[in-house]
Amino acid sequence: MLKDFVTKCLEEANKHPLTKTLAFPTLGTGSLGYPAKEAAEVMAECLKDFDQRYPKTELTRITIVIYNKDKKRQAVEQVSNALVKKI
Repeated sequence: MLKDFVTKCLEEANKHPLTKTLAFPTLGTGSLGYPAKEAAEVMAECLKDFDQRYPKTELTRITIVIYNKDKKRQAVEQVSNALVKKI
C-alpha cells in the first residue's frame, strides 16, 4: 500500500512539467505506528525505481521530511540510514 501510494505520487508529479520539487513526510511512522525502517526502505525503493524509469524527469528535488516526534530519535536515524543506503 505504501509503495503504491509513493509511486503514484511521484508519477502524478512527473506529469506536470512545472513541478520541480516534491516533499513527503515519513508516511505511516507517526500515529499509525508503521516501523520507520520499513517505511524508509519502501520509500527509498520507490525513489530509486522512479529515478531509473524517468531519468529525464523535471523533478529536481524530492525531500523526505522527518519529524523528531516520529518514534523518537532512533526512528529518525533508521529512516535516514535506509534512504542513504538505497539511493
